[in-house]
Amino acid sequence: MTDDEKQLFKVTAEATLKPFGNLLERLFGGAVDQIGGEWEDRVKVRRALRREKLYAKLKTQLDDAGIDPQGIPEKIWVPALQSASLEDDESLQEKWASLLANASDPRGTTLVLPTFPTILKELTSLDARFLNAFYEHAYLNPPQNLVSMPAGPLYTDNDLLELYPSDALGVVSYDGSMIRFRVTVDTLERSGLLSRTYMAPNADEPPSHGLTPIIHGYQITTLGQLFVAACRPPHKNTSISQ
Repeated sequence: MTDDEKQLFKVTAEATLKPFGNLLERLFGGAVDQIGGEWEDRVKVRRALRREKLYAKLKTQLDDAGIDPQGIPEKIWVPALQSASLEDDESLQEKWASLLANASDPRGTTLVLPTFPTILKELTSLDARFLNAFYEHAYLNPPQNLVSMPAGPLYTDNDLLELYPSDALGVVSYDGSMIRFRVTVDTLERSGLLSRTYMAPNADEPPSHGLTPIIHGYQITTLGQLFVAACRPPHKNTSISQ
């Protein structure tokens, strides 16, 4: 494209987008005259700054674990860097750094699957916090009062509500807070991180309106357990002499 063609394209683009100027500025933080290279440069700078923060977190995790990293497969690091460069949430940035740190660990103690970047980019900070709390409760400090299944204890909705971040839950009712809880559970189930298991009803519980009650519970799947482990900082390399 010649310089004249570039100028014509810019003028045409600005004229086309001018009616939407106020809307674009409110939605995307840029005026119409920034639609071209200047606005694009701003986006690039923001993404570069996020990547810089990610690299710092990644280096810290590798240093803390005493890991001499190896190369990461492109099918993991390319989508990971692309998604992490769009993420402002510090807790999710930490998980992206952990994912890359574990993928670079030559010990191979934590499995990092190519699907993990796709799963992580779909999760909100709230989803990740809840999944982490579920994982810690079920596998790091397993309760004794829940139904035990081969993959671990089975949690009802009420059990999960007790693990849901209180600052997001609010009043337990079908208002916005309860909807957020249901969306989180549905999102994790859709991603294959949670599974729903149906159980036989309690024989002591009378049928409701003549119908036999259906009881179900949730577990973290094997994929979910691997995913949570991959999104945690790698364990310290104890083989290195101090």
